Amino acid sequence: MECSTLLDLLSQYSLVLHQISPYLSIASLLNLAATSKAFRSLLYSSKEAFRYIDLSTATGACVTIPPIDRGGFNWRNERIDESTTEEDFYSGPIRGIFSFLQRKKVLAFIQVLVLDHVSAPAEVLREIICEEHYHVRILSVIGSTNLNTKKLQQTLCYAVRPTRSPGTPKLKGLYFFGVNERPSLDNLIAPASNGVTDSPGAQLGAALNRKSHSALQSSGLAAHVNPWYRNSGRVLAQSVAQLNDWAMTLKECQDVIYFDAILCHGPRHDAMSSMVPANTKDFLGPRIATIALRGCETCHTIPENAVRSSQAPSSRLPLLSPLPRHSSSIKNAQQPPQTLQSSTDPHQHDQLLFARCTDCTFDRWCEGCGKFWCEDHYHIQDLHRTQQPEISGSSNSNKSTSRLKVHLGLCIEKCLVMELLSGSSSDGMWG
Repeated sequence: MECSTLLDLLSQYSLVLHQISPYLSIASLLNLAATSKAFRSLLYSSKEAFRYIDLSTATGACVTIPPIDRGGFNWRNERIDESTTEEDFYSGPIRGIFSFLQRKKVLAFIQVLVLDHVSAPAEVLREIICEEHYHVRILSVIGSTNLNTKKLQQTLCYAVRPTRSPGTPKLKGLYFFGVNERPSLDNLIAPASNGVTDSPGAQLGAALNRKSHSALQSSGLAAHVNPWYRNSGRVLAQSVAQLNDWAMTLKECQDVIYFDAILCHGPRHDAMSSMVPANTKDFLGPRIATIALRGCETCHTIPENAVRSSQAPSSRLPLLSPLPRHSSSIKNAQQPPQTLQSSTDPHQHDQLLFARCTDCTFDRWCEGCGKFWCEDHYHIQDLHRTQQPEISGSSNSNKSTSRLKVHLGLCIEKCLVMELLSGSSSDGMWG
């Protein structure tokens, strides 16, 4: 069957509309619908056209006026009614878009909604998560402005309460934290000011890192390996305090709502683990995993076992960027891009995830080269960490200090020694 026009093509082959529409902005869809009655009827009656909506680039969803509590001058200039609250003011643009889509009877078609970097107050998100006329399954609010995170946490905990109605919440995935897509090698290239990394020795290492990074990029491997699944170091950009504040929310939402972050499952989070000493101070409550590792240098794994991307339960896998455009399935959102592997590998599509929180990697992980030692092969509590480590081969070295593997965030074997030597040779802090 021949299709002479675009309308014929979209009308006769719904798969074409399904594939194309996620790449069109909301403005483009509305403009296309306004061209003729036929296009308007086609788009507003199709569930595929508005299934994926990205408002992050929609100028109508942004609030460009400065905050209203800075003297109130701009507030009065807008001639807003005295009863209007600040929440109403900042939610006005996004509510206007939703109101228009509701009048066109397509609001219920939206399953994947992107609100990154636009004004999205917590009350608007509460409506999206809890009210019946929304059917959003995956929501992204990375960098959203005017968002009260405490209220959002309360909304999520309320949505997953044990007494909730069957089939609720409809929301299954939330992108909030945002993943640093750039490898940790980039962070090593930028020199620190007035520190040992300004020395010639450190700059030589940075040059080697730069060459390695260029080779990785040119080979195309970096584009196929998500930061969670490579030794990329610190993956999340938020502060430890902010992440710890969210940890209990992720715990409450476990197996109901999934996030673009995961909880750490190190032995210190398990009160029954034999690796946790009797001292209760060594036990940790819920923490969000922030550091992507490559496994222990000795056993090449971790005590809690590596997470296989195709076999692990959904609660152990983070949502990955970018958002799925053609599906609202959590499974699809959690699966990393396939890498080039041997066809003889029984798990050829598997990628291993090693991730821990900052507390579970303290004095075990080298921030320079990324080496990590697990609890089975490195017992920190038996070492005198307060003593200054001796460089390998020194006549004053003793058995206790020679067992140290990580000091000041750097491995003794390589990175710390290099910094000590480069610092002394350049009249630095060790000169």
